[in-house]
Amino acid sequence: MRLFLTASLVVATATTVQAADHSNLETNFPLTIEDAYPVGTNAIEVQVFSRYINTHDDPKGNNLYEVAPRIEWGALRNFQLTFEAPYYLGNSSAADSGEVGLEGLYNFNTEMPNLPALSMAAGLHKPYGQAGEDGGLESSLTFLLTGSIGALDPLGRSP
Repeated sequence: MRLFLTASLVVATATTVQAADHSNLETNFPLTIEDAYPVGTNAIEVQVFSRYINTHDDPKGNNLYEVAPRIEWGALRNFQLTFEAPYYLGNSSAADSGEVGLEGLYNFNTEMPNLPALSMAAGLHKPYGQAGEDGGLESSLTFLLTGSIGALDPLGRSP
């Protein structure tokens, strides 16, 4: 009861936040959606996506196409390894290059009524090709939270 009263007081005294066009996603905002659940143990998923990127101010050209194959493997319980190798085509200066990456994702807990699923992903990425000649080894660290909207999905099986 005390927690409810404290939360109510915080909500009641909070000031209104003003945002310009908060209901619309704008260009160049990095938005990705990824859940905190790895693939099942010993499962393999193969995914490929592509997208078009208009590089407005590139002197070589405006067209860049990305093709990104990805393989995910459930190496252990609650752990997956992901290998991906996106490649860029087109007449932009970033064309004829890509980035090879290896990432591990570990899921610490499944979703509970008051706690979302939590995972951590760490990866290494190496650029290659024409635009990647000067690139060194890059690293990434990501924390992921997944919570259901509506009915609880502790096994991460929702579509």
